[in-house]
Amino acid sequence: MTLTADPNTIVQVDPSTLTFNEALFQKMPQLNDESRELLLADITAKGVTVPVEITAEGVVVDGHNRVRLAVEAGIDTIPAIVKHFDSDEDATAHVFAVNLQRRHLNQTDKRKLVKEFLALDPYKSNRQVAEELGGAVTDKTVADVRDHAEAAGELPAATSRKGKDGKTRSASTSKPKASKGAGERRKIELERNATSSIRMGLDEAARLLAKNTDLNVATMLGIMTTKQKAKLTESLVSILPVILGIASELGIEVEDLPAPATEVEAAPAGVDESTVEDSGDAPF
Repeated sequence: MTLTADPNTIVQVDPSTLTFNEALFQKMPQLNDESRELLLADITAKGVTVPVEITAEGVVVDGHNRVRLAVEAGIDTIPAIVKHFDSDEDATAHVFAVNLQRRHLNQTDKRKLVKEFLALDPYKSNRQVAEELGGAVTDKTVADVRDHAEAAGELPAATSRKGKDGKTRSASTSKPKASKGAGERRKIELERNATSSIRMGLDEAARLLAKNTDLNVATMLGIMTTKQKAKLTESLVSILPVILGIASELGIEVEDLPAPATEVEAAPAGVDESTVEDSGDAPF
């Protein structure tokens, strides 16, 4: 099968005739069982509503799960957009760019994709990488991901970078090595910032509790999404030992603390617990 590549035209294709090149195009992890069943049910009921992307030869570029589940659901035709790439490198960059724009990905997932793309050619400049990723991330984000990956030994520390013009330029002066004294000052600064943030957070919590004595554990947990609870759990695991240590230094024993109010109450007026959505991670 050969199709004419036209990015502005949606064609109808038989999903069972499409093929896969996962080494080149599949950059996302497989769906978990729950997500797979939900997507299968939706496709079975409505068909494929979001066009997949394919090459002129019928190789799936984006939409691997939609294609497989459409075949499983016995659907004869699905909408597709035919893409053309000048090289495998262009195709790979496109796939990474598409995946980086998925709304359900958090910052950690996106940074992981950027790191994987950097690993394909660590010597490209940060600006070139950002451009090849379709503007889904900035060159500053690329630089930050690179710095962390190099420090962790996950990427080679390149002393030169290759720009879009093909010219190689020195990168040795882009990251001056910090002195031991500078490292200690940075550590102290981070500790001060953390302490300040904790203090402000506790002060704000105290003010809220003083204004609303009806707040209790059940009410607060009732209006939190599963994702928010998971994030709160991670934060508490990190910060609770510090808080307890501070309390101990101040002479406050755990048994002296008041027991939390846990009686079940309805969610605050105007809040539908079944429809509360997480705001997601801030864009980067």
